[in-house]
Amino acid sequence: MSIAEFARRCAPALLFVALALLAYALAHVLLLIFGAALIAVMLRAIAAPIRRWTRLPDRVAVMLALVVLVTLVGMTLTLFGTSITQDFAALQSQLTAGWASLQAKLNESVFGRQLLEWLREGTPSARDVASRFGSFVGTLGSAIANLIIALFAGVYLALAPTMYVEGMAL
Repeated sequence: MSIAEFARRCAPALLFVALALLAYALAHVLLLIFGAALIAVMLRAIAAPIRRWTRLPDRVAVMLALVVLVTLVGMTLTLFGTSITQDFAALQSQLTAGWASLQAKLNESVFGRQLLEWLREGTPSARDVASRFGSFVGTLGSAIANLIIALFAGVYLALAPTMYVEGMAL
C-alpha cells in the first residue's frame, strides 16, 4: 500500500476526529447559538398571533412579544419572589434548629461525639470558603453574561430571521 492510498483511506477518519475536536472546543459557543435560536423561535411564536390580530409590522410584533415576555417574567418574579424568600428563610431556621437537635442527639453517645469531632475537623477554613465563594460569584457572573448574550442574539435573530435562513441555505 502506497502512502497516497494510506492517506486517502485515513483522511475521512482524520476529518471526523478534527470536526469532533472542533465541536468540543466550540461547545460553549454552540450552546450560546442554540440558546439564541430557542429564544428567537419563542419570540417569533409569541409574535405570530400578535401580528395576525393587530396587523402590525413583523419587527414591531417581535418587539411587542419581547415586552410581553419580559413583563410576564417580571410579574412572576414579583408575585412569587416574596413567597420564595420567606420559604428560604423558614428553611434556614428549620435547618438551624434541626442541626442543633441532631448535635444534641449525637452528643449523647460516644460514637456521636466522635462523629461530631470528625465533622468539625473536616470543616473548611474561612480562606477555603472565601475562595469557593469567589469561584461561585465568578461562575454566576459568567452565567448571567451568557444569558444576556443569548437574549440579545435571540432578539437579533428574531427580528430578521429570513436573512439567516437564506444565509444558511447558501
